[in-house]
Amino acid sequence: MNISENSEWNSEDPLRQMRDRLYTLRESGRYEEALEMVAEILHAAPEDHDARFTAAQCLWMLHRRDEALELTRTLIGERPDAGRLYGLAADICADRQGWTEAAGYFERALELEPESYYYHLRLSQVLYEVLLEDPYPLQSRFFRYTFKPEYARLGERVLAEAETAIGLEPERAAGYAQKAAVLDLMLRPEESEAAIREAIACEPQGHYVRALHAHFLLKKGELKAAREEVDYALSLNPDNVDARQIRERIEEGARNPALLQKYWLERASYGTSEYFDRLEVRRRRILLILRAGRRPLWQMSRYLKRAPDDVDIQLAYGKALSEDKQPDRALRHFRRLQRRWPDNTDIPAWIGQLKKLGVWAGSIKPMLRRILYWGIAVPIVLIVYIPKMLVWFVQRMTGIGGAKKSARTEKRVG
Repeated sequence: MNISENSEWNSEDPLRQMRDRLYTLRESGRYEEALEMVAEILHAAPEDHDARFTAAQCLWMLHRRDEALELTRTLIGERPDAGRLYGLAADICADRQGWTEAAGYFERALELEPESYYYHLRLSQVLYEVLLEDPYPLQSRFFRYTFKPEYARLGERVLAEAETAIGLEPERAAGYAQKAAVLDLMLRPEESEAAIREAIACEPQGHYVRALHAHFLLKKGELKAAREEVDYALSLNPDNVDARQIRERIEEGARNPALLQKYWLERASYGTSEYFDRLEVRRRRILLILRAGRRPLWQMSRYLKRAPDDVDIQLAYGKALSEDKQPDRALRHFRRLQRRWPDNTDIPAWIGQLKKLGVWAGSIKPMLRRILYWGIAVPIVLIVYIPKMLVWFVQRMTGIGGAKKSARTEKRVG
């Protein structure tokens, strides 16, 4: 065959070479040169769809998002059945933090490609961002806090998309990491911890998974473990932005402990009533408040009524009573503990230390302090604040005034 006589071969071969060159430039990150190659291709073939799609990708990579989105929308108008176009438009919208618009494009992409792991995962991630944008996720009804119904429904949708992604590709860590993030946001910590362990099992050296795990450890108050995990994440990838932010927070907390204390107190104060009714949550909350340098005597007393066999919290309660200038109550508490656990070696040490205070400092002085507090100070405060309390109560019952903005979990990292 005489190749020079085959006009189709001659016309296609240069284009094929230019397309190969275009894809090489794109994959190597040379986006400006890739756009120049697109111009050459379009000069030869003005309707080349793949070249224009690659141009939209390169424009996005160059942070020329508006141009990229406009071109992608034009391509969608020409080929409304191409799932990759909706996926690209969704990614560009997400990059501009247009989460709702991005979710709409991902949903359309999934209509065309329902078995796409990437689209299910990304839809879960952008809807997760929608959850984070809600400043008032909780509602109060009859002094009980719950998630708003629409917030709870969206949370379940986010979780379902993450689980679908996991079902499609169970060997990949990103799906488990996303599941862990949304479960943490929806106040399901045990399930969240299980999911992050699955993510680590899938990708033990995944820097983004390790950064997410460090974030969870920090939120739980496990400072040493969080520091070790974030250092490991940075050893895997020193440029991981999330890991660097976590390390900065830890270092700032080391310089100014009040910052971490405030962070942990915010974590301990956020939740639904059903969440705080769980014993393990109450225990975790008590430990966080103690970690922040506070003495949650009321929370500890309520917890111990339901979990009297928790020796660690029993000892912490006695210590907190002593630090709260109530040595007489602390001494009685430790004596009860000694009768219950006679073999415990920590209890006699506390009893001996409290006995050294003597009758005045150990019994009479704290009793007089309580009499002055409850007999004089509290009644005066009640007289002053009763009108304000009545106004607050009426607002709560009628729904006037709205709800106080709650401290929430932070954005997912990794």
